[in-house]
Amino acid sequence: MDSTRFQQLNAWFDRLLPLSEEEREKAFADVSPDLHDELRDLLSHHSEPAGVLGQSYLDAGKGLIEEVAREMSDRPDPRESFVIPEAIGRFRVQEEIGRGGVGVVLAATDETIGRDVAIKVLLDPNAREQAIARFLDEGQISGQLQHPSIVPIHELGRTEEGHPFIVMKRVYGETLETLLRARESASDDRPRFLQIFEQVCEGVAFAHAKQVTHRDLKPSNLMIGAFGEVQVMDWGLAKLLTAAAEESGDAAKSAPAAAEEEAAKRLGQLLGRPLPKELRARLQKIEKRLRARKPDAPRRDVGREILELIDPLGRAGWS
Repeated sequence: MDSTRFQQLNAWFDRLLPLSEEEREKAFADVSPDLHDELRDLLSHHSEPAGVLGQSYLDAGKGLIEEVAREMSDRPDPRESFVIPEAIGRFRVQEEIGRGGVGVVLAATDETIGRDVAIKVLLDPNAREQAIARFLDEGQISGQLQHPSIVPIHELGRTEEGHPFIVMKRVYGETLETLLRARESASDDRPRFLQIFEQVCEGVAFAHAKQVTHRDLKPSNLMIGAFGEVQVMDWGLAKLLTAAAEESGDAAKSAPAAAEEEAAKRLGQLLGRPLPKELRARLQKIEKRLRARKPDAPRRDVGREILELIDPLGRAGWS
């Protein structure tokens, strides 16, 4: 753990510790996903019974954590020491187009067939096994979801320096978040945004039918191409529901049912209260209809059904 990461964890821990469980879950939406596991562990250990010295396990180990952080502070930060290579395998790197806390995205060209691609690279080749596995899972899970609304994966591997990487289609356009913020009014260009929403639903329903739930669906993770194509991006937190059910022993619950339950829960969190049964039933009806359709099937009146779902939220309230 480098000193910057420790400081981030420490700051978020101090902020979340006084909050209730419900408040913590809402606040986690602002926390970088790569900090979630460690932060939850810290909060969980702090709430355990006090040790024989009258201190929590976290307090007892705080000195050790700080000592390790000091020792590692002298090591180079992989985010600063990473050098953009000229090529990764057969892909000729052009430039950096994005960077996050744990990864960088590079624009490149597949020299074999001459197409533009994007390469997502994990900055630290010596990251924890769990972090590397999660990174590679993103490529493997999304690579198996062949749908027009899900970005295609072309290759997985490691660079000569050991950095895991994912090669994917390069999407030209803007995020849905950018387009929504550019509106002067929430009612501007509503038919266009409803069509975008429909395509997102189609892609997510296809993923659910394949036993996969995204778990980080938000406007900033939705790319809208120059020709209106919609791509659901960033599957780093995705989970294969069949595997999760086997781990928990809850194999009796079907993956689609679990996905519907999670979708309803997340929508309720977004709106600030549980989703009423009537609206939840409509949401499930729309998702079942989308899941039953083939990816290349013509669109019908799904947009109208989605509008019927949204409309009561603005007019009828929460009766």
